[in-house]
Amino acid sequence: MNGVVLDKDKLNQLTQSLSSWNPTASSWVNDITHALMFIGFAILGIMFLLEWAKTAQRFRETQGTPLTSEVMVNLGLRYFIATLVIGLAPQIIDAMLYLANAIGHTIATTGGLHNQSNGSNAGLWDMSRVDLSWYQKGIFGIISFLNSLGTTIISMLVTVIVFMRFLTLCVYKILSPIMLAASLHEDYRSVSINYWKQVAIVLLQSVVLIIILKLIPAWQTDSNFPLTGKVSYGTWQAAAALALVKLFVVGWAVIGSQSMTRRLIGG
Repeated sequence: MNGVVLDKDKLNQLTQSLSSWNPTASSWVNDITHALMFIGFAILGIMFLLEWAKTAQRFRETQGTPLTSEVMVNLGLRYFIATLVIGLAPQIIDAMLYLANAIGHTIATTGGLHNQSNGSNAGLWDMSRVDLSWYQKGIFGIISFLNSLGTTIISMLVTVIVFMRFLTLCVYKILSPIMLAASLHEDYRSVSINYWKQVAIVLLQSVVLIIILKLIPAWQTDSNFPLTGKVSYGTWQAAAALALVKLFVVGWAVIGSQSMTRRLIGG
């Protein structure tokens, strides 16, 4: 499983910013997000007027008086803070991404990126270490090819997941001003909460992937496979079969990383 250990390149993939991932896309996303801020401000203004009118009517019906200065200040302050938050929507997403990247980087570098030996499977795919007959060499080649194919597929999956993660994050960042504005309305508050849960899931998926990749060297260790010397075909066959099963489990874990993150967040 050498091809799917957490090396420097994969760490950079999983902990880069939007601008590092694709500067052009990041610039477009920021431009669109700033354009949508005006729509967010408009929505906020309409909601403010509606709530002001509704609150004033309730006061007249229940107390027979106009709005008190305290209520007006509280209402105005709440929408003023909301206006500031909408204006900072792109920075909020970037700050959340920075925090997720910092968590992932801390996990990845604890103990060192290169503190990942291949365990006792270091020579598992070295044909010279296995006592093979002529037909067993063919079987060895097929199983070795399946292992290489599996590691390549998992590496490609990680790359695809990183691409989908950033693509999704671009969409969520663009919509952030609208969702922040909607969060003040009771009817749409649950939609807004679900939106921020989805943002957290996308951001923390990289942390889950880093943990999975970080633990691969420990998972692939087989104490029954000798570190040195020749081994019999039967010993190698058992170790190779176990390695392929573990490779499948790792692939399944990588594919299910978003579902795992979703369960953690409760989204």
